[in-house]
Amino acid sequence: VIPCIYDRTGSFCEGLAKIEKDGKWGFINQKGEQIIPFLYDDASYFTEGLALVKKGDKYGYINDKNETVLPFIYDDGALFENGKTWVQIGDKQFEINKLGIEIK
Repeated sequence: VIPCIYDRTGSFCEGLAKIEKDGKWGFINQKGEQIIPFLYDDASYFTEGLALVKKGDKYGYINDKNETVLPFIYDDGALFENGKTWVQIGDKQFEINKLGIEIK
């Protein structure tokens, strides 16, 4: 049960749920403990150990320890699936792997 102290909540994926409070997103575990603080302007779900999150007007990817895995350089992005995802920088959309290397 998620306490009624948040503005919005998401479903649990990989043991964490995204939550919003006062316009910022963070993550809680299944015990309701805040694992990642309310730092982000938008957030996706965790897939393959990473979540797409937004700071200001750029997206990046974090792990469940709130460490930046892929930098906040993307204008848009998607969830990881089979070790890859698509991202956008400017008008260019392309696929990357978990190291941020473009897949040709």
